[in-house]
Amino acid sequence: MNFKFFTILLCLLFIFTGYSISAVYYVSSTGNDNNNGLSTSAAWKTITKVNSSMSSFNAGDQILFKRGEIFSGTLTITKGGTTGNQIVFGSYGSGNLPEITGKKAVTAWTLHSGNIYKATISDTISHLYIGFKLMTIARFPNTGFLKIDVGNNKVGFYDAALNQSNGYWSGANCRVRTVNWTYESRIVNTFGSGNITFTSPTIYNTGADWGYFFDNKLVLLDAQNEWYHDRSNSLLYFYAPSGVNPNTLTVEAVVKKNVLHSNLSIHNFTIQDLKVTGGRDMGMDFYTSNNITIQRCYINHTGLNGIRINGLNNTIDQNTFEDNLNNSFGGVNTNSIIKNNIFNRTGLVPGYGYTGWGYIALDVNVCSGTVIEFNNIDSSGYTGISVAKSTIVRNNVIDYSCLVLNDGAGIDITDCDTLRILNNIVSNTIGNFETSALAGGSYSCGIYVNGALMKNSTISGNTCYTNRYYGILIDHKNTPVNNVITDNTCYNNFFGQILFTDFSAVNYVPSFNTVVRRNILYSLQAAQNCMEQRVKTSASFSDYGNFDSNYYCNPYSEFVVRRTNSFGTYVTTPYSLSAYQSLSNEDLNSKATLYSFDQYGITDTLSGNLITNFHFNTNVSNWVNWPAGSTIAWINNPLLDAGAMRIRWTPQGGYTQCLVLSNRYPIVKGSSYLVSVSALGDHSGTFNMWGRSSFNSSLQTFPQTFLAYENYRKELSFTFKADTTDPLAYVSVGLISPDSLVYVDNVNIYHVSVDKIDSTAKSKLFVNKNNYAAAFSLNGIPYSDIDGNPVGGNSINIPAYSSKILINADFIPSRHLQLKTFVEGLYNSGLNTMTEDTGRVYLRNLISPYSIVDSGKSLFDINGNSSFNFFNAFNAVNYYIVFKHRSSVETWSKSAWVFTNNELSYDFTTAANKAYGDNLKLQGSKYCVYSGDINNDGQVEVGDLISVYNKTVMIATGYLNEDINGDDIVDVDDLNVAYNNTVSLIGIIRP
Repeated sequence: MNFKFFTILLCLLFIFTGYSISAVYYVSSTGNDNNNGLSTSAAWKTITKVNSSMSSFNAGDQILFKRGEIFSGTLTITKGGTTGNQIVFGSYGSGNLPEITGKKAVTAWTLHSGNIYKATISDTISHLYIGFKLMTIARFPNTGFLKIDVGNNKVGFYDAALNQSNGYWSGANCRVRTVNWTYESRIVNTFGSGNITFTSPTIYNTGADWGYFFDNKLVLLDAQNEWYHDRSNSLLYFYAPSGVNPNTLTVEAVVKKNVLHSNLSIHNFTIQDLKVTGGRDMGMDFYTSNNITIQRCYINHTGLNGIRINGLNNTIDQNTFEDNLNNSFGGVNTNSIIKNNIFNRTGLVPGYGYTGWGYIALDVNVCSGTVIEFNNIDSSGYTGISVAKSTIVRNNVIDYSCLVLNDGAGIDITDCDTLRILNNIVSNTIGNFETSALAGGSYSCGIYVNGALMKNSTISGNTCYTNRYYGILIDHKNTPVNNVITDNTCYNNFFGQILFTDFSAVNYVPSFNTVVRRNILYSLQAAQNCMEQRVKTSASFSDYGNFDSNYYCNPYSEFVVRRTNSFGTYVTTPYSLSAYQSLSNEDLNSKATLYSFDQYGITDTLSGNLITNFHFNTNVSNWVNWPAGSTIAWINNPLLDAGAMRIRWTPQGGYTQCLVLSNRYPIVKGSSYLVSVSALGDHSGTFNMWGRSSFNSSLQTFPQTFLAYENYRKELSFTFKADTTDPLAYVSVGLISPDSLVYVDNVNIYHVSVDKIDSTAKSKLFVNKNNYAAAFSLNGIPYSDIDGNPVGGNSINIPAYSSKILINADFIPSRHLQLKTFVEGLYNSGLNTMTEDTGRVYLRNLISPYSIVDSGKSLFDINGNSSFNFFNAFNAVNYYIVFKHRSSVETWSKSAWVFTNNELSYDFTTAANKAYGDNLKLQGSKYCVYSGDINNDGQVEVGDLISVYNKTVMIATGYLNEDINGDDIVDVDDLNVAYNNTVSLIGIIRP
């Protein structure tokens, strides 16, 4: 073909089909805005140039920023491409992602007074950072919270502890927790005599015992890492770390409202391979944008949302969100997909998130037809995923939610229709009530239908474990329709596994049609419910659905179902599965566990029986009954041993429970006791035992424990640890109506020593958090499945995003070490606290060559405390304790130590001679493990010093061995530690 003719034909094709030849524009910090931008050698220099050229971009064009470089400002997208031919904003070259930042470097600091410096900056500032570390807005108190004495509706509050002069707090910002699920931020209007009033009302009423703090006043600037911005005078004040001159640091202020944003109704563009940091409000804000893709980006340090998008058919894929102060992602998205993203540390600073509803990793509760899948969410201040409507949430991993707030969930569900929650892994939802008036009450679940009107929706195939309240909580509102809850595994959720309640119901609805089948509900403590049903709107119980073929597992109690009615008189009753089946005519094909385990193993008996008449051989003396309507009598029941006590109960006088009380006996706080009894009845039923106190009849020396009896003899036992010393304690044996008759014999209480048996090892949960089937080693342990079938082989295959519970009936208890250690570089002697990090402990034999018996890795907290479990160690055997941190000198205990009753505590911080060879450094009043062994060869020497020096010159950041003081920056502070210990020839001293 003639080349000229072909060229003309190609041009005509582009003209008539609407296509144009795509251009690629380059942006580099070494470029020039006078260039045409069309090659790397003629690159533009600034975001300003990109913004001013936006109108000239065409569909298919690419605007690429050079990797490894930083670009300050706001990228404003005013031009989009076409369907299937998007405009792309991305990167070129090699190295780290190019960074577009809403931060501004603050320089030219001058001394203000003391350790406080100031600099001129006229921008609006929301937050201040040094590297990855957030600085604190000047506050009072510097740590912790104050508590309200008396709330004043939404106007303010009174606190008698506020004794400052009138007007002192006027103009300050008050960050106050008003309800479990939010902090609110309000400006103080007036202050006097302990009374605070706000310039605008709060959303919720203030109340007594809720926490708060003040910030954003210059007079509060009195501690390192604090700052205050006097915008009216364009002055920024800063108390730098350790009081150093901030001119020696890289201090950055967040000044731009949004880092990337688009005008209204700009569609068809892609954001990829960019780092977006800072933003007083958003990292990316695309308010009404359709058909856009955001992929492989890194978004952090934003004030309101890492990304907010409202639109249709959008894709959010393979991005990483970290350390955003409120939500990581939010918006109104329809028929979109959010997949393969990582969300780390969202909304973890109390009071810095959004007032009302925030601290959420993935807020999609106003999305419809959107798919949320293959995301990994770790550490959220409130909810991991907030979802509603017709969204699909599947194959996600959500760990550690509700770290700042309470009454939320890993997955929190509001009004929905055709919602699907499928095959997610949800664990460790905590529930923070530090500043809540509801102290001690964690109400945070794995999956939570949060007072929602739920229709045609499915919760299936999920694994919820070790959440602090329930694994799954269904709070019904009005009349649910056609919902299905199937094939979920709820394991060791602390209060119970699944809860149905009508707490949020507008009107009483007696019947729901939810299908609840094939769920495994596995509890690991006697007090944990497998299932609870509650009603508060009627004296009669609702029928919460069609229950069948579920597995109710509690190896520590026969009572697996609880029903609670709080309408009028509060009544809660536990049931065995068989009793619940008879009562409800539900769950007829469901199963209870085949196994029965003890929480403790008895290692020694330390007393005789504390009950004087325990055999009832001839009488029931030393036992008394209460109230009228109860009787006790001696009877020779042939199924018991030569006499027994018969307890009969006919309710009278409004009482529903009778008590039969023993002789008095002494108990000692912290000591363990074994309770055992033989029992039977004329039918299946329930009796209870609980410890009573001589100090107050309403106090318990051990909690009410429910025990099942049958028409055959049963041997029942449990242990308890006394939490008080009482010389005249006693035990109650009782019945609660409608149970009316039980025979008991051999009532024993012994003072014993025990081994705590790890219930998670006897009933072990294997979880596959991967998007592929994976094999898990069984480590030679002879497991069985929950049906009692032996599991052969050396490993078990588990499908993606699923779990399996296996039983190790012969488990041996672990030995537990509680260790206190301070590491030189991480320890602040002024505050007597340490930066949290992980450390490893080795147990070594007493005799040369001091071989390693076991090892463990654990996180140590700001107080230097850490906890280790060892499975290869034994009680009463001597071991050296050897501590190692990633950049510390290996340190041995002065001598060998033994575990007693599986427990050992050791404190390296109190004296130099707690370490072998006195190999500890005194800082303030505490002794610390030496830091600086970067290459872990046992000595702090020139090689370590050079490594720290090189990283210092590079201004390296992140989790590095060279970052000796743990502030995520390798600098002169780290270099000084390495230098001093190199000069001092610090190294291992060992036997």
